[in-house]
Amino acid sequence: MKASVTPVAETEIADSKKNKLRTGIEWKAIARYLSSFLGLLIIVVIFQIASEGNLLQVRNMRLLVNQSFIVMCGAMGASFVLAQGNLDLSLGGLVGITSTLGVITAKAYGPVAALAVCLLIGLCSGLLVGSVHVLFKVPAIILTICMMFALRGITWILNKDGSISMPAALAKLDTLNNKLIVVGIVFVIIFILFEYTKIGKYSTAIGANATAARQSGVPVSQMKILAYVISGFFGGLCGFLSMIRAASSSTNSGAMFEINVLTALVIGGMSLNGGAGAKMKAGLIGALMLAIIQNGLIIWGLNDKWQQAVQGAILIAAVAISYDRKNVVVID
Repeated sequence: MKASVTPVAETEIADSKKNKLRTGIEWKAIARYLSSFLGLLIIVVIFQIASEGNLLQVRNMRLLVNQSFIVMCGAMGASFVLAQGNLDLSLGGLVGITSTLGVITAKAYGPVAALAVCLLIGLCSGLLVGSVHVLFKVPAIILTICMMFALRGITWILNKDGSISMPAALAKLDTLNNKLIVVGIVFVIIFILFEYTKIGKYSTAIGANATAARQSGVPVSQMKILAYVISGFFGGLCGFLSMIRAASSSTNSGAMFEINVLTALVIGGMSLNGGAGAKMKAGLIGALMLAIIQNGLIIWGLNDKWQQAVQGAILIAAVAISYDRKNVVVID
């Protein structure tokens, strides 16, 4: 004979199941949020031991900041694009052309004008990419690769003899304090936009389901264009910073920058699918993780070719772990 269950007991059981489910979801969210910090800690410990304590020396820490601060700025700026499930592979070409035109402008009109030119070019590049992507339905990955090659070609034309030197007086801007200030300002701007404005909320909604977002009243087309404008703006800033750090521009300016940004975002915890799991901290933490890995490989005596091979393997592994294969159709 089965024992009867009163309506009150049924309600209590249902509430208990809901609470357990809610608790499980909360713990998963916390674990997902802390995973990038845990990954950073593990990498620091591994390379600190492997380098016999050299990794965290003051001199090496300064080198880490110098290696990572431009990628940090670029990755944080590209967060909105990836949150929507898109890519911006034009950033390397954008850094190349803005650093070149920045040097040319700085020699004639000074650093303020050079910064303005770099930011303006970045804005225009982002606006062009976003508009073509939205209006002509060109896949973002194909469009941004084409844009990268176009910008890279112009950079080669402008750097006729291989490089253009920056005015020596601007070298005083290349200080650790200035780099930390720039990263701090970029972090605050992106954090506010991503966490406290509709831009961030709409971007994650588009990444989760663009059709549902449009039906909910989200201006999907405008948000996609805006995401590329933001990415281009900070890409232009990265071009100016690259110019200051290198004290020149060359045909190699911005080389591999787009891959470094993508790697930083992915290993920092950003899914290529975008959506609710997208966090702007991924760019900051991932860029630092990438710099530590590259620095550790240098300490081990590996050349740049091996570093690229290791970085490629890390990117493949990170994408394989984070990519949502349920929503992807593969044609055999």
